[in-house]
Amino acid sequence: MKTKNLLLSGLLMTGMALSFTSCDPKKEQPATPVITTGTYVLNEGSWMKNNASLTYYDLTSGTATSDIFILKAGKKLGDTGQDALLYGSKLYIVVNGSSTIQVMDAKSAVFIKSIAMTTSTGEASSPRNMAAYNGNIYISQFDGTVACLDTTSLAVTKTVKVGPNPEGIAIANGKLYVAISGGLNPVNDSTVSVINTSSFTVEKNIVVGLNPINLVADASGNVFVVAMGDYAKVLPSVVKIDGATGSISKLSVANARDITVDGNNLFVMTYSYGANSQAVNKKLVLVNSQTSAITSNSVLASDSIVKTPYCLDINPITKDIYIGETDYSTNGKMYCFDKAGKLKFTFETGVSPKKTIFLTNK
Repeated sequence: MKTKNLLLSGLLMTGMALSFTSCDPKKEQPATPVITTGTYVLNEGSWMKNNASLTYYDLTSGTATSDIFILKAGKKLGDTGQDALLYGSKLYIVVNGSSTIQVMDAKSAVFIKSIAMTTSTGEASSPRNMAAYNGNIYISQFDGTVACLDTTSLAVTKTVKVGPNPEGIAIANGKLYVAISGGLNPVNDSTVSVINTSSFTVEKNIVVGLNPINLVADASGNVFVVAMGDYAKVLPSVVKIDGATGSISKLSVANARDITVDGNNLFVMTYSYGANSQAVNKKLVLVNSQTSAITSNSVLASDSIVKTPYCLDINPITKDIYIGETDYSTNGKMYCFDKAGKLKFTFETGVSPKKTIFLTNK
């Protein structure tokens, strides 16, 4: 979640009521849903409302379970779900406000462990985003560090100091790239830290633009960063770090908010804010990540998403496009489009769907 949106959602006073059954028997959910081929959706919830949740959508039956985590673990997920990652057989979930990593078995949704993320003095380190590489999960943390979590022991083995309020994190060319937002500082940061995974030290810092937050890497080792600017005079931009040369270039995409990548296709969600802070001029732009050329100025029809787009993910097998929308206070909606931009289906999520994870039988 972007830092400013975190503060905005914390000011909204309405909450989400967790419910697992309905007065209508036809809408009752099974007590123990079978996890097959489907999707998990991490819902951020509202700041300080302790209502983050995990929706499971079964692609075969077309049914959604509103909070599979509380059903399987017997407890709430926590405050502000921030990121989710499927690696090996496990699903890892960052819960920022609660400063935990929740670990589940991906195929059964059985709860495995809750890992408290703390500083050396026992204070909350506030985890943000994750990337996986060589048996480790790397976690950016708002205390200004990146932590290394061993996936066998499920213990943090080491940390490295980066810059203030790191956000997006990705693996490219065997190295970690971390967006340093400085989002809680009077003046935001403007760099990406490059970390050597062997020595676990910062090799260099690359200037990309004010307030970098979202960060992804393509199949060729290029890294793309959304620099959000100052939400006023400095507008959001997308910057490319060339994987081969290290050169920096700015893409011709305005008002970028979110990005994701599939192979060498870069998808950029763009919009601006109109009256009452509502998203307007919503477009999904497709870019060739190798040439930086725009191949489609709008994959979707302009009215495809009703409210504010909040997450953007691509199913790596079907190439379907998943976009979650939010109003920051009530249950959201997930849209699924095919690769041509045609709507296939929608389903209800929890408050502010933040990340979609895809399960397959392959």
